[in-house]
Amino acid sequence: MYLESDFATEAENATRDDVIGLIRALGHEHSIARLARADEIYVQAVYLPAAALYYIPGEPEFGIDFRDGGPSLHYAASNTDRESVLEVFLGYLDQDDRWRTALDWTRDTRYEDTSD
Repeated sequence: MYLESDFATEAENATRDDVIGLIRALGHEHSIARLARADEIYVQAVYLPAAALYYIPGEPEFGIDFRDGGPSLHYAASNTDRESVLEVFLGYLDQDDRWRTALDWTRDTRYEDTSD
């Protein structure tokens, strides 16, 4: 599995330490993290600076989504904090499917072609 930050490769064969370091760096040195098995099979998170700048309890610090193939297999979750992002990324890395129920995922249809 490869790990990317801000569209640059961090590790070709990511380790738990690689993932932990990158997730901890979100909002500091990096704003995006992506852990992928293939181009269309990944989990990614983005740091939401407005949430941190104007801290409001219960507001998400991060956006997180995963894609399991084509556009109809794209899902997102909200109300995400750093520890939840880390839990999902480590579960994904370990191929432990409990990450799939760790958050309330909803299908993200923005990437689907709706023109007919």
